[in-house]
Amino acid sequence: MLFGKQDQVDAKDFWADREEEIGSPILSKILGRLMDSNAGYPEWGLFYTTEDALWYQTFESHSWASMLLGGKGTRGENTVLRIPTETMKEFSADPGRAGILGFFRVPSSVKVVWIDPLTEKTRTLAFETEGEGDALEFISSLPGAPLK
Repeated sequence: MLFGKQDQVDAKDFWADREEEIGSPILSKILGRLMDSNAGYPEWGLFYTTEDALWYQTFESHSWASMLLGGKGTRGENTVLRIPTETMKEFSADPGRAGILGFFRVPSSVKVVWIDPLTEKTRTLAFETEGEGDALEFISSLPGAPLK
């Protein structure tokens, strides 16, 4: 517990709740870091696919350094972005490279280009993947996506 708040959620419960909220099963998920963030700090989030969309979800996080110096101690916010498949122009992945003995590893990355239905402007979201997730496998999980 941190400051009287529960700071852990069971992963199975989280994903079951998320599926119930969006009304669709989650096909694939991966942890990633935005490559072009204007936030001034690494912006991490969960990326996941359903039958008809790519989702990006961020969470408010705690900054220990800021809290120790008397600041508000949080950064970022809880955000959910849905990118419908029919608005996508490109959905691509770069598998990355292993590096030498685990050093100088280039992480895999994913890029999506779509037309924002509200503004009718082209938008791009690019992120590096982290952990065991395979970027090529992740993008192929989205039916009907314009894979490149």
